[in-house]
Amino acid sequence: HLHDPELLRGVTTLRKTGAKVVYDAHEDLPKQVLSKPYIPILFRGVVAALAGILERSMSRRLSGVVCATPIIANRFSMYIPNTVAVCNFPSLEDMPQPVSWDQKSDEVCYIGGIFKTRGAMEMVRAMDELSLVRLNLAGTFSPISLRQEVSAMSGWQQVNELGFLDRTGIRSVLSRSKVGLVLLHPTQSYTEALPVKLFEYMAAGLPVVASDFPILKDIVERHQCGFCVDPLDTEAITSAIRYLMEHPDEAAAMGLRGHLAVENQYSWQSQEEVLIQFYQNLLS
Repeated sequence: HLHDPELLRGVTTLRKTGAKVVYDAHEDLPKQVLSKPYIPILFRGVVAALAGILERSMSRRLSGVVCATPIIANRFSMYIPNTVAVCNFPSLEDMPQPVSWDQKSDEVCYIGGIFKTRGAMEMVRAMDELSLVRLNLAGTFSPISLRQEVSAMSGWQQVNELGFLDRTGIRSVLSRSKVGLVLLHPTQSYTEALPVKLFEYMAAGLPVVASDFPILKDIVERHQCGFCVDPLDTEAITSAIRYLMEHPDEAAAMGLRGHLAVENQYSWQSQEEVLIQFYQNLLS
């Protein structure tokens, strides 16, 4: 079971041993290449096209493909029939149960790698307009110079910098926060992604403020569990957070609907059945 596209060049050799070989496509490789900053912009289109051609060529001898999203699965299924989508949803066993709203603080949270393209600047800038709200920022900065940039912003005074947290620390942050932020920028690799942090926030009973990408809007609006906004519009982000803080009953109801949606549809428990069935079919 191969998790990196670089390993696809070994498929033919592996198949000669009689092994079943599965590729785990957790990202859309050509679109990911388009957002690589170290590739000159003039050449990204050509490199992305070549990456797609090579991926297709080396994938044709695979026994099957496991994809992280239905969109990626649709692409692979056009030339590899044995393709299945297994989404990276959270395990309910790892998530805290929703906490009573009056036990929470006036805090919002972001948990994960801290990048510009994941809304680091916009989140801190929004804090400058929300004088009574604090941001629980859990994760590590990449690059480290980004920390110097955001810590120089006036909104940084309202940030609880928590660093990298283990599962116990994450549960604590989720339990005391009132809103979860998923403000990915509209890059090629993010607009069709299903970020696991979205479902972790929902599982913990937090209403979310998420990027207004179609794939995220479909989930958030269908389950009425938060707001989707332009992730580059600080005013829109601020307005959504302020509304949730000023309407606690509605915010709590959104959080509960999100929790129920994860329990019924977006948990790892539902996805592991798909993966196990995929293996059983392959080995039979």
